[in-house]
Amino acid sequence: MMVLACTIFEVLREVSAEEVVSRLSGYSSARGEVEFMGHRVALGARVREVAETPRGVSGVFEETMLTSVSLEGSVWRVPIQYQCGFRFVWRKGACYLLVLAGRRRARRVAEAMSYALFGEGGFVSHVYLPPEKLRRLYLAEDAIVRQLVVSDLEEGSTVVLYGKDLKTSRLRERLAGGREKYVVYEDPRGVFGVSSWGLVVALSDIVEEELEEYVVERILPLVEPPP
Repeated sequence: MMVLACTIFEVLREVSAEEVVSRLSGYSSARGEVEFMGHRVALGARVREVAETPRGVSGVFEETMLTSVSLEGSVWRVPIQYQCGFRFVWRKGACYLLVLAGRRRARRVAEAMSYALFGEGGFVSHVYLPPEKLRRLYLAEDAIVRQLVVSDLEEGSTVVLYGKDLKTSRLRERLAGGREKYVVYEDPRGVFGVSSWGLVVALSDIVEEELEEYVVERILPLVEPPP
């Protein structure tokens, strides 16, 4: 089983699907070249396969960068390349960017998208799911809670709980006053981990299109701007 991740961002400037397609099609950002195994390798990022879809705009972000590799006491700088899918979706007057990657890599993609769309950074921002919104997910009648990470308990402590089903009234009383930061639950669509900062991880066997659909239908209606 391959674990899929999706990180949600909000686009802070108004932009249409047509403008996204126009500005991202053929976009690239060069950061020089390096020689590797007798070849010149271009460093930088580019956007591929940009297209309008029934939900918005989809594409692939690709970046080539240098990383350090240690081998027998020596450190080598070698180029690596990664790529991930992205989706722009519009809902209730807002535009969201869904990056099919973990939070750290997704932040790089979001900042690159801000420069590609608006010529400067800072206009694609992470979103927030407050505790009361996370509870709507894991306290639903058809949900089974597998893991909870709760902060701001006594003396500022954080607890991590695992179990077959943590959705009990007694446990909720003990955690009263805390703030959920991450929850893993199972519902009829699969097993998902959702964080308060807009990371959604599919822990069951689904494809990217199914994860995108789930995020749009179940998670986006719950997100808010960061506090």
